[in-house]
This record gives sequence, C-alpha cells and structure tokens, in this order.
Amino acid sequence: MKTILVTGFEPFGGSDINASWESVKDLNGITVGDAKVYVWKLPVIWDGTAEVLQGLIDAYKPELVINVGEDDGAKELHLEKLANNATDDLADNMGKKANHSWIIKGGPDKFENQMGIDKIHDQLKKDGFDNQISTGIGEYLCNYVSYNSYYYLSKKHPNTPTMFIHVPTVDSKTYPKLKIYSKAIRKVIELAVN
Repeated sequence: MKTILVTGFEPFGGSDINASWESVKDLNGITVGDAKVYVWKLPVIWDGTAEVLQGLIDAYKPELVINVGEDDGAKELHLEKLANNATDDLADNMGKKANHSWIIKGGPDKFENQMGIDKIHDQLKKDGFDNQISTGIGEYLCNYVSYNSYYYLSKKHPNTPTMFIHVPTVDSKTYPKLKIYSKAIRKVIELAVN
C-alpha cells in the first residue's frame, strides 16, 4: 500500500495546543485512494527537527508529504507557495536560536510548490473551505521544515511532491474550527493523490 506522510507541530511559545497538530492528528491511519496516511508530531526546535523529518521520509517512503503549521495572523488556511532558504532569530522550545541565517548552505534561495496549488485552492473554495495561496511563509520553524522537506525530497526522492499548509491558531471560541481545518487538509490529500 502507498503511504502519505502528514506532520504537525507540538505546542510552542507557552501555548497548550498547536492548531496544526490538532488539525491533523485524527487523520492518522485513514486511507485515501490506495494510500494510508501516517501523521507525526514534529518538535519545535532548530536542532534535530530536519533529521526527524528526513527519518520519517526514509521510513515511510511516502507518495506525498504534507507539513502543517499554525499562523497566528491567518484567518483561513494558507497554502504556502514558497519555502525560502532563510531563518529568523526567534528562539525555539529549547530556548535556542538558529545558528545562521540560511537553512542549507549553498542550497537554492527558494523552492516553489509544483503540486498545482492554484487548482487545489480553487477546488477547496468550491467545496466551501476558505483558503488563500500565500507567498509569506515566514522564517521560523514552519519555513525551516518546508524548505528541508523540499530539499531532502529533491535529493533523495525527487518524484515525491510536498506542500506546506498554515492553519489559523485557535482559542476557546474558535477551537471548533479545527474539524473544518482537518476536513480541508484531508481534501488537499484527496486532490493530490487523484
């Protein structure tokens, strides 16, 4: 059976939950088409997260990799079009900052999504899921994971597509929206495999 790898993040910045993890955790074990979905929670740390992701890719040999993060400025899903070879100086959950301003020394300045993101955006809208195509992923761990996903797959599994999706953060009032985000992410998986 084919496999699909989906990741979310652990809580960070003093939060009790991370909307990305809450949005994807119930997708673990589902079957979409002829593929089984495996969901993993990534740590919010500069040192080691890339290696965790690479290990998961090598273990599952997925047909598709979807990484999900949360964005406290988002009001709807953000389908991230770009990943940039850059980091910022925000501390991670261990209190550490990135060691340098680039992710992969000598790596491409950016990767651009090649999964037909415009069609995915349009179909999600048609199905009632508010979303936008974003070119502003930021330079924190979301961009770090997205860039590493593109880079590693381009070197080791060049036929495997990847995508990054931001979901809005949630509070007690907006917590029920997590079910909508989860359904939208499942729809992205369905669109990508069909």
